Amino acid sequence: MISKDKLKIYVGEYGPITVGIDGQLTFGYLVRYIRRLHTIPIHQVAALYAQVAEKDQPVLGRRIRFMEQTDGFFPKDPKRRVVLAKLLNIPPVLLATVGLDSLLSPEEQRGENTIIPGPVSRHIDVEEYYTALQTYWTEGYPHGLESAVDDAMARIDRLHDTVLYVRTKQKQEIIRLLCGFQIQLAEIAKAQRCYQAAKSYLANALLLAREKACTDLLPIVLYRREVLFDDLGDQEQALLTLEQIKQDKHKWNIPAQLEGAALSMAGFARARAARNETDKKNALLYLDEAENLTRNAITDNYLFFVSFDRERHLLNRAATLMRPTERKLRAPERAQECLLTAEQERKVSGEHISSCRQQDTDLIQAQIYYDRGFDPIAAATAERVVNALDTTGQYKYLKPVTELFQGIKARHPYDDFTVSLELALMKVQNPHLFH
Repeated sequence: MISKDKLKIYVGEYGPITVGIDGQLTFGYLVRYIRRLHTIPIHQVAALYAQVAEKDQPVLGRRIRFMEQTDGFFPKDPKRRVVLAKLLNIPPVLLATVGLDSLLSPEEQRGENTIIPGPVSRHIDVEEYYTALQTYWTEGYPHGLESAVDDAMARIDRLHDTVLYVRTKQKQEIIRLLCGFQIQLAEIAKAQRCYQAAKSYLANALLLAREKACTDLLPIVLYRREVLFDDLGDQEQALLTLEQIKQDKHKWNIPAQLEGAALSMAGFARARAARNETDKKNALLYLDEAENLTRNAITDNYLFFVSFDRERHLLNRAATLMRPTERKLRAPERAQECLLTAEQERKVSGEHISSCRQQDTDLIQAQIYYDRGFDPIAAATAERVVNALDTTGQYKYLKPVTELFQGIKARHPYDDFTVSLELALMKVQNPHLFH
């Protein structure tokens, strides 16, 4: 017999089971009750659901929570629901309340084969998680941005499910991974121009790093905030963030490459606001100071978020020289020298340029061509930047390429190279128009 108590119900020995305001028990509510009863991580339910529903893409934990509350999106086929129920070990007496017990065998209806799950493993392969995070940051999203977001959210769900119960030394690594994936999602949100979401993710990462005394991650999060503020055009906040890093650098034992990257970003931010030669000179002083801090890139301890080697410095200097909004303050010849030096040093070392840095190089080169009046080559080079976006996911390049396109279109409104670049931009900005 089912007894009701406000929005909680009991089914024999089972309960209280939270239900909707109408008091009706649904399959979704059963899944939530069993998940909580046996402390089954939500990512495990997501994996089982994906298996039963034959989903090719991972299912997010938040989607499972929504499905539990609405009873929607779970398999509509009763037989598939029963398969999921068996995988979750939902007792027959509970399945009877939602009309699914008739699909069980006589033995299953008697509960003879029911196995209550044992304690769920709380172990997480922190090395694999770290490698996945690093790969996303350094190599982009070869399987698409949507897949990367789903994967990152699923990993965060599992990390959250696990961190509360871990009492071993793995706990600190899980906290650091949570912080790292928040930084990654902030970068994705920023690239998609979801700036409020990017701020929120970085605020979460900053709070976590402070509360859990992750003193090596704190300046990394602040540096990513400096980059975000610059992208938002708030150069004042970007420079204030740099000052905070400099004030606490001895307390945090900040690595040279992180300090150099922060100084370089400050110079880049100041160049955007330059109104005269003095402003531009002051911006370049940050780059001069940063040059003494270049090191071979370190990727340990999440420093892949802040790569600042010799090549990165040369690219940043070139970008800074082309950053002022007033054309007379830009220096295309000196920027070209930086790009050539970077290329020559790569040839000597035998190293290959990464796809993300290639996009940096192409964007700067396109801007140089534009300032020199080589508009057809500028358009073709900028189009190469746009065509690489799906692979790298570096959608931060959309804004500068769009600004460059507007300048080219003002000079050559009907030329084929202008139309070609415009079409490439439209495919990225309005993909629904091409399906």
